[in-house]
Amino acid sequence: MKKRVRPLTEIEEGHTAVITAVVAIPSLRQRLYELGFCPDANVRMALKAHDRIVCEIEMTRIGMHSSIASTILVLPIDEHRVRQ
Repeated sequence: MKKRVRPLTEIEEGHTAVITAVVAIPSLRQRLYELGFCPDANVRMALKAHDRIVCEIEMTRIGMHSSIASTILVLPIDEHRVRQ
């Protein structure tokens, strides 16, 4: 599978990606940066449930609505589920 930039919402549970950009309005983009969602940061999708997600970044789990997560663009690092 060819790797391509995609919204964070398209990453499967257990997979990791690197953030390439945040394409939100300035105030939301700033808040996401403050939480660690910056370009070049690694993010792991921990849980997807309906219109909510939980992801891990900088050893912290953060939950958000999928509409916010869709503004975070990522490039998959792995194509295989990470086992813990």
